[in-house]
Order: sequence, then structure tokens, then C-alpha cells
Amino acid sequence: MRVAAAKRTAVPWLGGSIAALLAAFVGLVLFLFPIGGGVVRSSFDLPFALRGDLAVTNTAIIYLDEASHSQLGQPMTAPWDRSLHARLVDQLSAQGAKAIVFDILFTDPAADVAADERFASAIKRSGRVILTGNYQQRATTPGAVARWEELPYEPFRNAAAAWGNANLAVDPDYGIRRFFPALENVSGVAAIPWLPGAVARFNGAAGAAVRSGLSESRWLNYCGPPGAIPGVSYFLALQPDGVPPGFFKDKIVFVGAQLSADFSGKGKDEFLTPYAYWGRGFAPGVEIHATAALNLLRGDWLNRLPFSLELGAVILLALVAGFGFLRLQPLAAVLSALLAVIVVVVVAHYLAWRHHLWFAWLIFVCELAVALLCSVVYNSLRLYVEKKLLEESLAVHLSPALVKRVLSDPILRRRGGVKQEVSLLFTDLENFTRISETMNPDDLVSLLNRYFEAALACIHETDGTVMDLVGDAIFAIWNAPVEQPDHRERACRTALLLRQRLVDFHAEQHGLALRTRVGLHTGVVCVGNVGGEQRFDYAAVGENTNLASRIEGLNKHLGTSVLATRDIQRAVEDKLTSRLIGYIRAKGFARPVEIHELLGPREIAEASRPWREKFAEALLLFHKRQFDDAESAFRQTIGLRNEGDGPSLFYLNAINERRLHPPPDDWIGEVVMREK
Repeated sequence: MRVAAAKRTAVPWLGGSIAALLAAFVGLVLFLFPIGGGVVRSSFDLPFALRGDLAVTNTAIIYLDEASHSQLGQPMTAPWDRSLHARLVDQLSAQGAKAIVFDILFTDPAADVAADERFASAIKRSGRVILTGNYQQRATTPGAVARWEELPYEPFRNAAAAWGNANLAVDPDYGIRRFFPALENVSGVAAIPWLPGAVARFNGAAGAAVRSGLSESRWLNYCGPPGAIPGVSYFLALQPDGVPPGFFKDKIVFVGAQLSADFSGKGKDEFLTPYAYWGRGFAPGVEIHATAALNLLRGDWLNRLPFSLELGAVILLALVAGFGFLRLQPLAAVLSALLAVIVVVVVAHYLAWRHHLWFAWLIFVCELAVALLCSVVYNSLRLYVEKKLLEESLAVHLSPALVKRVLSDPILRRRGGVKQEVSLLFTDLENFTRISETMNPDDLVSLLNRYFEAALACIHETDGTVMDLVGDAIFAIWNAPVEQPDHRERACRTALLLRQRLVDFHAEQHGLALRTRVGLHTGVVCVGNVGGEQRFDYAAVGENTNLASRIEGLNKHLGTSVLATRDIQRAVEDKLTSRLIGYIRAKGFARPVEIHELLGPREIAEASRPWREKFAEALLLFHKRQFDDAESAFRQTIGLRNEGDGPSLFYLNAINERRLHPPPDDWIGEVVMREK
């Protein structure tokens, strides 16, 4: 039997191209367009989740928090008394602070002129105070840039050691990830540094480290979640025993609000950090400025991979994953995708932690997911189509029940053969060569199609397995690939059913009568799939297969329709009517075989008894070499059977031959066939 499901071939270029293009399309859209902003930002954020906090020893923050508002009696909706700031500067300077950074806008004079004078004097005495301004610029028309500025109050600015721009690069999710670049002032003749840059330069950082222009891509390396940088409330910093001794010594001290960049209530000054996803809260702007200053002093800010390198990696991964996953079965593709994701995650975290490099690695994960989805869909559809094709092919050779068994049990489809006792059936149409010569080819094909449809239905009705269709011949077996304890009876009943159905077939087709001849035998053969899981090429090989074919061929010499060996006939001798034909040695075989003719159901036994008994008597006389008496009995058999008797005519010819050539002494009555 040859059942070819869809042949397994290399992954079509078309399928691989579609998968690669889809993965690349998703990757490029996420990489190049704002729709992918969330994925890109999450790629930056996630490596911070598993990394431990970085130690901070040289920076501290003083917060203008709600407790300080209450303790110091400062209004929530107006600037603080600048005398307090003067006290703080003097106290921090006395405690050895390395730098004092006011992350508070002092752009206008206060109502209390004396307080401003005290604050300006404190700034000048300290020589280490850094103030904050506010610079903005935005492109209005191509080639034109609008700029505006809020400078520190001039007396403070003149007294301060440095000052910088307090702006932050705010992302759409209100997160801060990038450094803010240095900007030109309104007159366009000077560069205004970002506040952390001014702090880092004052504290000895190299100019190259501090510089952060529009063309550079620097990203914050957070020390940890909000609170990772040591901080205290403003009112505690003013108290002599509010902080441990030496808390501010040799530290850069940032002073800023947790609620506002100016006075409390002016505007919310808390921003999303990478830790906000895990409920670790938002950070005030002053902490972000302090983090950036630390990055510049340490030189450990993050850089993003070059645009061209990252773009090339996005395209390359899409191609590799798109074509690669389609070559794998769904489970293997899933495991490969998981392994690839793990590699991407490990590489992304390693680069971020060890080399301060990051890239939009979640885009790669999305590409892998798209490629995996394409692989699963493609291979699932391919396997479904293969299964359907295999099912359709098997349906020609197996009954519906056996088709389900074979499809559900991979063991039945595995390659290799086993020795198995089976019942074999061979059929052949009588005089088919002559019939084919008289018919138009189209009519002949139509006739054969209808004949096979009727014949195969008989075999499937008893759950037989059609092994092969060659010309007008059919080869079928029972008891394989699924075991059937009553396989002998199934094969015999199929032979008689086939003969009966052909009678109805002749009546329907109103043309040339088709007479089929059947040979039956049971024996051990080697059965198994010599193809593969998807190509079910089932075969039954062995001497017994050849013998069954020879038994079918005996019909044309004996003038019979259904012949069976004793090996298979003995299973139905009490259920079907049959007669012993004799001992015949088929061509190519060394030993004679006991042959029986299956005549029909048990109901015809009584009506056929007279001529069957007379034939049995004649056969016994033939075996005893009483050829004259045997001849007479065979002729009587022909007379008793109105339709004539082919086996009797066969033996009459055999008697004539024995008279001419007497058999040897060890002859037991067998007939040797010299033709197939």
C-alpha cells in the first residue's frame, strides 16, 4: 500500500519571506515610530528591576517637604523666607559641604529686601552655591528656533559659583530617562549647561564628561528607587542635632522641593522612574538632578547603541527568526524562541549593568514573538493539511474506523517492519485484457473506477487494508496494521461479499460482465511502514504474499472464482460452504498446498451436497490412482452441477496427462502447475 501525504520539503522561501517581513515590519514600526515608544521606554526601564542599588556616599538631598512647611511655618502657595536659605547655606558651609545646589528658582526679588541681601551675602561667603535657571527652546518653523529664559535673580547669580538650566527631558509617560542637552542662551552667544553638568564641572569633572549637546545621547543611570540618595527634611537640616554629625561633610548637597520646582503648590515636580512600575513611587526633580550629577562625576551614565547598529540588528533578527523558526516543529520553535528571548534579555542586562549600554531589546522580543506566531500558524496549517491529505489517502486503503486508529496512533505509522500473521486477498478481473481492447479508454477508466468503488467498499466493510491497486488487481490484508482476532473469517466473507456485489454491479452497468477471481491465504509476512511518519508506504512482504497471488492465479486454470488455502479455510469450514479442490503445487513453490473453493454461505450446503460429495469421491479416486473410476465420477459431478464444474474439467485433463505420464511412486495426488 502506498499512501503519500504531503511530502516534507524544505521551508518554502515564500513562507519564510512572509514571516521575516512581518517580523521586520513590526520591529521597524516599533523602532522608528512613536507607536513603539512604550516598548522602547520599557527596554530602558526593565534592567533596573533586577539590578541592586548603587552606593551613594558623596551626595545628599535636603527636601522642602510638607513637614518642613509645617515646622518652619512656611506658606504652601508662596516663596519661602530667603533668610532660612541664608541660614542653611551658612550652616552647610560650616559643616563642610562640598557644594550646595539649590534646585529652586530664584528669578525675582522677594518682598523682604533684607532677606534677599542676607541670602546673597551667604551665597558669596560660601563660594560653593550653585543656582538654577530656566531655559527653553523650541523649533517653530523649519530653520527657526524660539528661545526664552528665566535667569536667577542678578544679585544671587553674581554671587553664585555657578548656575545651570533646571529643565528635564520629560517622556510621554511623564518619566525622565534622558539627559537634558546644553542650550544656547537667548542671544545665541553662550551655551547654558544643564544643572547637573554645572554641578559636575564645579566639582572637578572633565569638560568632555560634562558636555551634553543636542547630538549626544546620554541616559540616566538611576542609583536605585526613590530614596536611594540619602535625604533629610529641610527643617531637620537647620537644627543643630537634626542630622548625624558629619552627615554633610564633603558631600554635594541638593536642596529642592518634593512638590514644586519653585514654591510649594506651583506645579507637581515628581516624575516616573524605572522603579515606578513595581510600586516604588515617583521621584522629585531634585533627586533626578542629583542622579544625573552623580552619573557625570562617576562617568557611569548610560549610552544607547548607535542608531544604525540597532536598526541593522532589528532587521537581521527578523530575517533569522522569520526563516529559522519556520524550519522547526511548533514545540521546537517555541523552545528556540524562549531560548532566544533569554539570550536577548541576558545580553541586554549585561550590557546595561557592566558596560552602561542599552538598546530597545523588547523590540527584539516582539520580533521573536511574531516570528514564532508565524511559525506556529504555518506549521500548524501545514500539519493540518498533511493530516488531511494523509487521511484522504488512507481512506482509499482503510475503512473509516482504521483510518482513525492509524491517525491517532503514531506507533502504527512508524517506520520499520515486523513479522505478523495476516490473511491475504488477491483479486483479478477475468479476461480484462480482451475487455480493455474492445472499449474506449475513457469508458474503460470509468468502468474501472466504478468497479474499484464497489470492490473497495467490500474490503472496507470488513475493515480490511488495501495494500495496492495495480491495473485491475487488488491486494488487501487483514490483521495489520490493526490486530483482528477473526481476520481469517473477515477475509473469507469479503471474498464472497465481493462476488455478490459484482453481480449487482453487472446488473447496474448494463455492459460487459466483469468476473473477478479471488485468492485467499493466511500466513506470516513482514509488514510495516517503509516510508515515514508523513509518507505511509505500508507493505506486506514474504513468501506467503507470493503464494496468495499464485492461489488467485489458479482460478483461471480451475474455472473457479474464490480459492483459499487450508490455512485460512479452516476458520470458516463450519460457517461457510466450501469443498476441497486438492493438493496443488504452484509454480515457483517446492511443496504442494491444500486448496479449497469457497462456494457461499452455509445455507447452500444442502442444495450443493450431491455434486460436492460426488466431486469429493472423484478426487479420492484420483489420489488413489484409480483414474478410470475418477474420470467417471468427475463426469458425473459435471452432470449433477447444471452450470458445469471447472475443477472437474481440470482433473479430467490431469487424468489424461497421468495416463500418458504415470506419476512416480511417491506421488500423493498433487498437481504441479507449470504456469502462473
